[in-house]
Amino acid sequence: MRFTICVTAALAVACVAGAARGEGPLSVYANASLVQNFAGGFDYLPNGDLIGMYSDPAMVKNAYLGIIDANGDGDPAVVKKVHAFKEPTFGIAVDVSPDGMSVLFGESSYDPVTTQSRYALYHGPVNGQTFPVIDPAEGSLEGAYDIVFIDATRCYISANPGDFSATTNKIWRLDLETKSATEVVSIEGTYSGPIDVDKEGNLYYVRGKANYPPRRGDFTLMKFAAAALDEAAAGDADQKLDAGDATVVAENLDGGQDVAWHRSGAVFVSDANNRAVYEVAPDGTASRYAEAPGRSGEGFWFLAIRNPASSRSAEVPARDEIAASWQPIFGTGEPDVIRLSPQVYVGERLLLTAAVDIPGPVWIPFDAYVVLSGPGGIFYSALPGGGVGEGIRAYAEGLPGLAESFLGRILDLPVPDGTPKGPWTVYAGLMPAGRAPSPQDALALDTVVLTVR
Repeated sequence: MRFTICVTAALAVACVAGAARGEGPLSVYANASLVQNFAGGFDYLPNGDLIGMYSDPAMVKNAYLGIIDANGDGDPAVVKKVHAFKEPTFGIAVDVSPDGMSVLFGESSYDPVTTQSRYALYHGPVNGQTFPVIDPAEGSLEGAYDIVFIDATRCYISANPGDFSATTNKIWRLDLETKSATEVVSIEGTYSGPIDVDKEGNLYYVRGKANYPPRRGDFTLMKFAAAALDEAAAGDADQKLDAGDATVVAENLDGGQDVAWHRSGAVFVSDANNRAVYEVAPDGTASRYAEAPGRSGEGFWFLAIRNPASSRSAEVPARDEIAASWQPIFGTGEPDVIRLSPQVYVGERLLLTAAVDIPGPVWIPFDAYVVLSGPGGIFYSALPGGGVGEGIRAYAEGLPGLAESFLGRILDLPVPDGTPKGPWTVYAGLMPAGRAPSPQDALALDTVVLTVR
């Protein structure tokens, strides 16, 4: 099952026609469905390909770790399997070291004899053929949910050591050379939460309330300082940190299945129940970074950000490529991996929505437009039924007296063969009904550049 992702437009609208302009950002992302069931987690390799774990949700087929082409160079042409499991298993997470040289991945399987889940952690070179099992201190892998490298030789493990009803999340620091593990954080009143680290070694963690099913607003993004974690790792057992030792970055998030730190200082959080990826700015402001059509109970799970340089401390462009796994409702389709990028290849598809915040009633009819202007003066506009055609057409009709918000139709836009490569400017705006698009006469207008390559 293939899904497409969206362009999000947030436009502030004046109550009368004039020169008002939108203040919110307009962002555009390509959907590149990689048609790969990496339901066990994945991460970017230095060359832009993805290494991930195939994991059958029904645990019928045997799982494997594989590499897929995600940078568009056609290599590997098919999934390159680098590690196979002898029995069906469920992937926990996959993480590539900051230097890009090694990979860490975990899995769990059910033992019908003991009726208990078994957990295992593997570590080895990304180009290796064998991945030794790591056997850390007792308890550090039980109930493992997420793993992340700190540096080339150390990692954190987020785990809930009890059964599915347990509400204590522990975070362990594991030395991959000595195999010693130290509990550094214990958080009560929550199930398992995802983790990531920034270039300073600070740990980001998403705490959810102990509700099942989860509710909107249940999730909080927290940050534990690197220095405090070092003290907890070096100190006695009673010096481990708890929720009170963390800084609250953002509250009332609707989901928190995975978390990924970006060098701009933003933190991305996935929502597996409400079809969204949230971006949390350094000041704690949260916004929808990407969203997809679907049903309640399905959405995005694992996240990975492509880092073009090999070190977390390197200077890179503010906007990197993000990959997110799509998790449908169990039994309704296959998981997939989606590449979210401001760059799109010919043959890929875009899904566009326009969300317009209106401060008060607009007493005149209006039309909403999405227009694309490309190299050589070629001009396209979005059509009502989806697709891209020449000419100028409104894709949604405005309603007089509309207040609060307006959500434009979702548009599925293919990038056809022969599309000129290079920068395309995407315009989203509101015009008085029946009037041709014009930047000068728009009730609201915002733009963003999309690169076709």
